Amino acid sequence: MLLVNAPKRHEYKYLLTIKDYHELRARLKKVMRLDSFSGENNGYLVRSLYFDDPYDTSYHEKVAGVSMRKKYRIRIYNCDQRTIKLEEKIKYIDMVHKNSCIISQQDVMSILEGDYSNLLNSSDPFKQYLYVKFISRILKPKVIVDYFREAYILPYNRIRVTIDRSLAAGKPSEDFFNKDAITYRTDLMYAFILEVKYDNFLPDYLKSILNLYGGTRLAVSKYCLCREVIESM
Repeated sequence: MLLVNAPKRHEYKYLLTIKDYHELRARLKKVMRLDSFSGENNGYLVRSLYFDDPYDTSYHEKVAGVSMRKKYRIRIYNCDQRTIKLEEKIKYIDMVHKNSCIISQQDVMSILEGDYSNLLNSSDPFKQYLYVKFISRILKPKVIVDYFREAYILPYNRIRVTIDRSLAAGKPSEDFFNKDAITYRTDLMYAFILEVKYDNFLPDYLKSILNLYGGTRLAVSKYCLCREVIESM
């Protein structure tokens, strides 16, 4: 089942200091609402397993600043095995388009073993499309990316503001579902990453708030940072 096939939306990323983080979240709580997964304080764990081809095309295209690029990943939340998403994320400059489908834990284990037949044998055309991508590009798991996220939303224009912290990298392995799997801190382990996503426009009052804290654009992706940590070991 195809979960997301939505139009492109704007996506911007910034680095925050701890002071800015506390000030911004206090302001956001007055004009937006936390999504249902964020809880009162701690947010939730986002874990993604990223794939790349033998030439590390996704990595090098991001580093080189290629305008249009694609990434493939498996994503879970709080290591919950009940909702597992296999995603294709397409980036064009500052616009993002994402397709997503639900897969099973067994699908994940098969993919980790290099067996993509469950995708091919599915009745879902998007899974069959992903099978072709995995086979033709020889996509293999490269790195686990972990972070904790607070997410704030507005009920129009798909407006979503997230703050991520504790970015860490893990080796691709069968520990993907283990909340206590060994991970390694990145240079941004103690920094905060602000992401702003929306469809057509942001309301002026929210723009005014974000302009106070969106000073330093994040040029390097979480995927690239975590790849560099794992490759340096």
